[in-house]
Amino acid sequence: MTALWSLADAVGIERDYWDIYGQQHHLDADTCARLLTSMGFDVANEEAASRSLLDHTLRNWRRPLAPVKVLAAERDDHAVELVAPADAPDTVMHWRLEQEDGLRHRGELRLGQLQEIERRSVDEQDRARYRLPLPPYLPLGYHDLRLTQIGDDATASMCRLIVAPDTCYPVAPHPTGKRHFGFAAQLYSLRSESNWGMGDFSDLAALARVAADQGATTLGLNPLHASYTGHAHHISPYSPSNRGFLNLAYIDVEAVADYNACPDAQAHVARDSFRAALQSARESEQVDYGGVWQLKRDVLRQLFDHFKGHDLATDSPRAQAFESFCSERGPALQNQALFDALFDHFYREDSGRCGRQSWPDGFASPSDTGSREFVQAHPDAVLFQCYLHWIAEDQLRDATNVCSRVGLSMGLYLDLAVGCDAGGAEVWADPAAFANGVSVGAPPDQLSPAGQAWGLTPLNPITLEERAYEPFVRVLRENAHLAGTLRIDHVLGLKRQFWVLDGERATSGCYVRQPLDDFLRLVALESQRARCAIVGEALGTVPPGFENRLDESGLLAYRVLYFERWESLLFKRPDAYPERALVTASTHDLPTVAGWWRGREIDWMDRLGMFPGEAQAYAARAQRHDDRHRLLAALVDAGTLSPDHGIDANNPEPTPQLLCAVQGYLTASTGSLMVIPVEDLLGLEEQVNLPGTVDEHPNWRQKLPCSLTALFEQPLAQAMTERLRMG
Repeated sequence: MTALWSLADAVGIERDYWDIYGQQHHLDADTCARLLTSMGFDVANEEAASRSLLDHTLRNWRRPLAPVKVLAAERDDHAVELVAPADAPDTVMHWRLEQEDGLRHRGELRLGQLQEIERRSVDEQDRARYRLPLPPYLPLGYHDLRLTQIGDDATASMCRLIVAPDTCYPVAPHPTGKRHFGFAAQLYSLRSESNWGMGDFSDLAALARVAADQGATTLGLNPLHASYTGHAHHISPYSPSNRGFLNLAYIDVEAVADYNACPDAQAHVARDSFRAALQSARESEQVDYGGVWQLKRDVLRQLFDHFKGHDLATDSPRAQAFESFCSERGPALQNQALFDALFDHFYREDSGRCGRQSWPDGFASPSDTGSREFVQAHPDAVLFQCYLHWIAEDQLRDATNVCSRVGLSMGLYLDLAVGCDAGGAEVWADPAAFANGVSVGAPPDQLSPAGQAWGLTPLNPITLEERAYEPFVRVLRENAHLAGTLRIDHVLGLKRQFWVLDGERATSGCYVRQPLDDFLRLVALESQRARCAIVGEALGTVPPGFENRLDESGLLAYRVLYFERWESLLFKRPDAYPERALVTASTHDLPTVAGWWRGREIDWMDRLGMFPGEAQAYAARAQRHDDRHRLLAALVDAGTLSPDHGIDANNPEPTPQLLCAVQGYLTASTGSLMVIPVEDLLGLEEQVNLPGTVDEHPNWRQKLPCSLTALFEQPLAQAMTERLRMG
């Protein structure tokens, strides 16, 4: 089908790719057709594909204005392209430009006054593309241009004009002139005497205090996105239900203002059976998400009932604050709350149900019959979820205020997941914005030799353009407004995404190009508005020149020790790291330093059959053996280990001296921000997540071995932070 492949080329579907083993993978016609179908095209046969190709090619010739235009803020000669019938110089058009701040510009023009750019016959009519100049010095932001032919309102056309800067908000210099450093923690993993079996927003505030005492200027966290709250197995923070809302499981129940005013809740918590369950949850080595949420949910429901009877009933100031929150978050909150209420309802009926695909007919979207009837029959269930989201956002905001007060000048370093789960609220509330039946993933690479399909539904680039990028902007904004720094996970997805059809092997996927230039401008705009620095995580198969492009846009590079090598595999010296970079030894998807030295992840992957064959497993172990020698040589060369260090590279047992030297090596780097995961701070060997596994490895469940208040009392942590402060 010639038209099929031409359409694929036109919408950015790449026909082949090379994996890390040097093998070329070609896209087959059936997979290509299914991918195009997921984007909304009819390609059932050659005729349909030809029609879809023509419609796509002519879409912006059939309307006066394209739906969106991203404009460079550093220029003052802005213009858009106007399409109108050719050879009609006397046609008069009325235009109105409304700025985001409400200021309006308006005027009239004759087509004969405009510069003609191009002509084309469209639907048996000659049409021309003209250059339409815009008012100079448009401010940053989102503006609307409306164009109407005089006497013919049917020709009205709208274009969202987005004036955006070329660079992101920069990292401010450290007050003392030193380099910024911070710690990264998985919030759920924190232990304290007050939490209910997993870290919460109050623990976050407490960790901010102790981190600031060590001289840190930022505190990094796993994604805090809304999840399938209380689900026992679907727990990955990188597979969220909705990236625009928070994970309700992080609520500190006893910190809710209604708790001290609710005797019923206090009596419930005081019961011996409850205290025993609570103690068990606190002492467990792994987080029991279902059990913890059950403890919290029952008490939170009592708090809501109290709030409803004592505040909503009297229109108290607290009730007014809640109603203001609901009004500000609008339909997005109502949809999220309805989804959460439905999930809670169906999950209690059958714990095997997770997300929209497992629900009965009639619940496919917020507007579906069953969904509307549920709202009418269970209004309190939906309002309860609104209340929980209000509490969660309020507690996170309190934690960010603590960061400011204690001296974490860069605030929270938050994480934006690359996508959302196919069954979650984000897709459910707006399915047309996504390419359903497709997962974002990665081809075979260092992290997963078999490739990955993450189960995350990508935004549909065709719909995204028609919607003036609004779904993309919304997610950026919701995550940047409470962050001092925002890490964009798999920032490679701004240029191209690896799409895998549901149910297919990862190797059968292909790359789909994205509007990189527009995306980077939008990231820069939201970054500047939120005064939030942006980190671009670009690990894996990185296209040539991509990292330079990110640097030009002011994103901090994400430089991980394990991958900072020359072609010879020797480790780069600390002074070879870029200045505009966040440097770290490890990440949540990689082994800790102690685990790397031991080859812990290689053992796991071999045990689980994740290597293509025995030869690859053997090669991985052999390389790790050689890499230990390379790392020791690099540490000695950089002066963080003395030549007579006495560490045996053939011994896989890591020593405190080695672990401190690794962090000292990064402390000596030229990167502007250094982050140490708390797992490395404690010398732990088990990594947070093993890519390519779900329940085979204790992903996203492991708690830290000590309380957060004792974290910096550990000898290894003290030695590492001393090195950091010296840097």
